[in-house]
Amino acid sequence: MWIGRNTTLEIMIRKLIIIIIFASLIPTVIQTWRFVNNTYGLAVLAIQRDDQTTLYPYTKESYFITPAWAMWLIENTDFHYYGDCSDLLDKVCGESLVAYVGGMSDFDVDQDAAYKLIDHFIKRGEPVNVLSNHGLAPLHESILYKNNKYLEILLENGADLTVRTNNIEREWHDKSSTELLEWLESNQPGEYSEAIKIISYYRD
Repeated sequence: MWIGRNTTLEIMIRKLIIIIIFASLIPTVIQTWRFVNNTYGLAVLAIQRDDQTTLYPYTKESYFITPAWAMWLIENTDFHYYGDCSDLLDKVCGESLVAYVGGMSDFDVDQDAAYKLIDHFIKRGEPVNVLSNHGLAPLHESILYKNNKYLEILLENGADLTVRTNNIEREWHDKSSTELLEWLESNQPGEYSEAIKIISYYRD
């Protein structure tokens, strides 16, 4: 009789342990889904360096998905384009995915993955000439932040040098990409020489 009771108690304890383990994983499951169910969140994960994320579920950097898996989902599925990003990144919902990833490509991320993603979005038909909330098109941002690789990718894919900035609060308001570059170079001589060469090559 005692054996039966002990067995029942052991089963209950095991079930309780399983429940506790599953419950402890819920925060990471929720966090992962908030990123995975929309393209903006997936893009953030896809360009992370491997040492910036972990599958171990008990840290704030943990997701049940690796950067490589996130990249694969973006390149091979469409469900995330219909997801809701407002819960995660309300301010950027609807922003050009090219500009969104391009804006992150110069930070502490896997830059090769970022440039690969930019190229993917452009080839998929994402706009390259629309202005952001700051009044800058991707070309303007690539010049302003001296991201020459990003600049080359945009020009290779037909970005328009004549699109003008639009932010009356900034000194660079109402300038085309070439005018912006000239203005920046006049303020910081020599700092934009590589961008000048790149634009001259594609313009000619």
